[in-house]
Amino acid sequence: DTRDYPLNPRSGLYYTNSYSYGFKNNYGPSYLFSEDSVSKKGELQILQLEFGWYYNLWLNQVISLELNAKQIKGDQLQLTDLFWFGGSQSLRGYRENQFWGKVIAWANLEYRFILNRNSRLFVFSDWGFYQSLNDSNVKDDVLPGYGLGIRFETPLGIMGVDYGLGKGDSFRDGKIHFGITSRF
Repeated sequence: DTRDYPLNPRSGLYYTNSYSYGFKNNYGPSYLFSEDSVSKKGELQILQLEFGWYYNLWLNQVISLELNAKQIKGDQLQLTDLFWFGGSQSLRGYRENQFWGKVIAWANLEYRFILNRNSRLFVFSDWGFYQSLNDSNVKDDVLPGYGLGIRFETPLGIMGVDYGLGKGDSFRDGKIHFGITSRF
């Protein structure tokens, strides 16, 4: 992490990744084990990557690029094993956790106008991808989102308001996302 200020960076890189391997136990209901041939025990592997690049173009103007990817592998994946995304923290212009998949990825590109240490105005373009299992069929899709937003400091923390449009949305179909970032 070489970002100059993690809450509102003007420059730097951020990278993190993780891999986990584990076991899961299915406890029931018991009829699932015979009808759907769900096993009582299973293995899971999870890979997660996160990358951020921030570049100060001119005084108080920053380009931000963030990339995220997650993948889960395992025998007989169930809906609760999958990753959920969409909304204010991933793919703006869509409902919160609207999409799920065994493989998900999203990219956020922002052109930021820095107002002060904790505040900014920006325009954004988000792109998401997911691959899910739906009734034994593999479904995948690429999803665009775009819009504008603001972050500003309040006594509760940094308030975020974004207006985003998703695939096929008209202006009145846009989504408004709210959030608060606090540091304790």
